[in-house]
Amino acid sequence: MFIHADAGSELNQLSLEELNEAKRQAVERGDHVETIENNKPKRIMVVTSQGACLAVYGSQGEASRKTGINGSQISAVVLGKHGHAKGFIFQLDASDSLPLNPLTLEELCEVKQRAIENGEHDETSMNKKRKRARRQDSEDEDDEYELQDDDDELEARKANEEDG
Repeated sequence: MFIHADAGSELNQLSLEELNEAKRQAVERGDHVETIENNKPKRIMVVTSQGACLAVYGSQGEASRKTGINGSQISAVVLGKHGHAKGFIFQLDASDSLPLNPLTLEELCEVKQRAIENGEHDETSMNKKRKRARRQDSEDEDDEYELQDDDDELEARKANEEDG
């Protein structure tokens, strides 16, 4: 038996068949969309700055557990909100064709170091990109202050003209 809260906040006990039927009806009405694809864990890759694959994990959770890197940090990199997490670039493995190769953080560091030595990863290009992004953010803030200063100066001139 399953417990289900309906719109009236009353608790009803439903059998598995009743629960599946209610779900089927919700899908038919368009109130509930569920596909196998949406429920399938997304495979995560760690790549070099040139795109070479260092490791493949079965899911974001597995990548987090094996590396010790916070799952929300991995997610931010995958979504493009951050360039890296703990110095690693994470991406979705859209191909699903690479074999799983879940490495620990220590193993990942060793593989990354070999990639740097072989010229397959440029740590300085990652640092330059981060500095460029920070500099751009700083310039954007400066532009906002300059616009505010221009507005303040314009208001002061108008006030002087009205007084004069």
